[in-house]
Amino acid sequence: MATQENCHAEGHEEYQELVEIGGREFWADPEMIPLLRALNDAGLKTRSHCCGHETGRPWVVLRMDNVETVEVRNRGEYDEVLIQWKR
Repeated sequence: MATQENCHAEGHEEYQELVEIGGREFWADPEMIPLLRALNDAGLKTRSHCCGHETGRPWVVLRMDNVETVEVRNRGEYDEVLIQWKR
């Protein structure tokens, strides 16, 4: 099972929940918990996240220690990202 190592910014507890994912306990934005669980269950390790509460632009930082390939592909109308990893 992948471990969850999330950074925590002090002072955000008022709108975050304390959760356990991948055997680690950390503070998380409630809106991001399903995504963090899904990424962890799939074997991708996250380092940090934000639901975009101040900017409206959520993000997730993935650890790369088990990632083999990251490729950005231009498909004309849109770009896509391929991520391949070891479980």
